[in-house]
Amino acid sequence: MRGIKLLSRRLRTLTFAHARREALRLVRLATRAEVRMMDGRALPPYSVSFWLTDRCNLSCPMCWVRYSKDTDELSTGEICRFLEEIAPHNPRIGLTGGEPLLRGDVVEIVAFAGSRGLRVGLNTNGLLLAEAGDELVEAGLDTVSISLDGVEGLHDRLRGKEGSFRRAVQGIIALEEAKRKRGRLRPLVRVLATVTPQTFKGIPGLLGELGKLPLDSATVQHLWFTDQPALSAHQALSRRLLGEESPTLGDFLQEELPSGAPVAEMIAEVKGKDWGLPVHLYPDLSAEEISTYYRDARGKVRGRCLSRWLRVDIAADGTVTPCLGYNAGNIRQAGFGDIWNGERMRRFRRVIGRRGTLPGCSRCCGLFSD
Repeated sequence: MRGIKLLSRRLRTLTFAHARREALRLVRLATRAEVRMMDGRALPPYSVSFWLTDRCNLSCPMCWVRYSKDTDELSTGEICRFLEEIAPHNPRIGLTGGEPLLRGDVVEIVAFAGSRGLRVGLNTNGLLLAEAGDELVEAGLDTVSISLDGVEGLHDRLRGKEGSFRRAVQGIIALEEAKRKRGRLRPLVRVLATVTPQTFKGIPGLLGELGKLPLDSATVQHLWFTDQPALSAHQALSRRLLGEESPTLGDFLQEELPSGAPVAEMIAEVKGKDWGLPVHLYPDLSAEEISTYYRDARGKVRGRCLSRWLRVDIAADGTVTPCLGYNAGNIRQAGFGDIWNGERMRRFRRVIGRRGTLPGCSRCCGLFSD
């Protein structure tokens, strides 16, 4: 019975994963032609992520999101108008934060997007998931990603809130009950576990616990970070080539990194065991690449940036950015199509196209999207 359930979970994730890989393959084939012929213009994005709010009900020390009471968050109407505009291009919509479920309109946003044929994924810490789960399933949410740092005691300590692990688990169970009640397979539910100096040794123990839960998959993700030499070089080049520094790269500065060898041992353990659910590695690196990855931020591992052609973020105040806070415009002031292929965005694509990446990009997840 357990084998049948595991196969069912894998089949449910297969179609989305295959479609994503195929889309990336086509983009890789088209990118060079776009660079030569389109002067930095791009086809409509594959995905759009809304950072709905910078507010959060946790204060995790490793989180780079910074809340400001002065942020004028997009209204429900502004978000829905944008979704109406982008819907003909059928991008995947991501809702994140901060903690997006702190907004009272997330269910309404999901339902509106679904009514326009858009797939919507939600990233959450899980604290409010049990309360919102029934409505989210009814609204047609496509995927839910929940961040967990380790087993209960470690997760609660790192998140600074007792009971945060238990509440996330309750949310996972509530989603499963809501799906069963309605005879639905979605949203697909996965857990994200990030490799950090504090967490990586406990990831196998966490996976053992996750195998007991009604999850579709888990992802072990390598840390996204920079160091001071890479940060300084990046900001100097960004000023010269793009006319501004990255306002968010400094938040990824890490003074302490895990050693590559023990991380590689942990990854080998993850790969070598059946955890009772599909477990993905992102990026999936060899032991040698892991050693290079965690030595410092300057050693190139592999990959080239596709993100500038594929995806874009929209901040809580409507600022459109391809990555690292670079300001390409604001959806309150211009149509998305005018921003997506506007001069600032085209300039960004041309710069990255000529240089490959900037120094602070070396550990960005966008380099490993193939």
